[in-house]
Amino acid sequence: MPRGTSKGSRRMHGISVALLAVAVVVAITAGAARAAIGVTVGEPTLSADRSSITVPVTVSCSPFDPSLTTFTTLVSVTVQQGTNNVAQASGARSAGYPAAMVFTCDGTSQTVIVTAVADPKTSGFHPGPAVVSVFARAMAGIPCPDRPLCFGFIDTQSTTVTSAVIVRSSNSVPETGARIGVFPAEQSFPANTPFHVTHGFFCAVPDELKTCMSARTHFDLFVNGVQQKSVVDVDIIDGNPTVLRKFNLTNYPNGLPAGTYTFTGQFFEDGQLTLTRTSIVHFV
Repeated sequence: MPRGTSKGSRRMHGISVALLAVAVVVAITAGAARAAIGVTVGEPTLSADRSSITVPVTVSCSPFDPSLTTFTTLVSVTVQQGTNNVAQASGARSAGYPAAMVFTCDGTSQTVIVTAVADPKTSGFHPGPAVVSVFARAMAGIPCPDRPLCFGFIDTQSTTVTSAVIVRSSNSVPETGARIGVFPAEQSFPANTPFHVTHGFFCAVPDELKTCMSARTHFDLFVNGVQQKSVVDVDIIDGNPTVLRKFNLTNYPNGLPAGTYTFTGQFFEDGQLTLTRTSIVHFV
């Protein structure tokens, strides 16, 4: 419950922090002019399965008064794409005292990686133009003398920035059209319509890095017995430096004429054939 202020003062109320969640009991700002907080949105990357978008956000937060302790920081992201059937994704990074802050208010520029998860109820995302809205906030105060995880004389820095961006996919290697995989035994796809095929390996870093990055580790695609050209596509999964994704990508910007085709995929790990999958694809 909020505590009363001393006579003649209107500033002293407290707010409590529990674990990483910050519960505001009453927060009346200290009344001093707030410092500036700056936000720059980097180039978002669409995940291979198009279920999430990784957004790098650079935050510059000015120092608070030395008497104050920063007790919560937050960076939240919303991504929208399209005009009629709008695709939407959202995500956030936050922290509360005594945990380490998401960013520090020391005047330096710091990049925070936020993963925005796509709303499955909306249209799917694809590489191309989108709009990203970022809300960043930092709060600091003086610890309450008689209550743990409580702060008074609150000062806040916050800002909202909206930017037009280009969403890239698969380490900025462009993909054409929808994805066709080799695991379904039989499937259909519109003729003369752009598509791509991409498969490969997920590798733990650093234990599997050497084997994963070897030229002997790859995915080969054959269509009606003819090996297809591909490009190697390597990236970090959702900003997680401990997981690497190495795929081979083959684009078909003009699709394939109507007919039935046999797609065969072969997975080689360190030169050894570990898996073969065949899919019959009817282009109609």
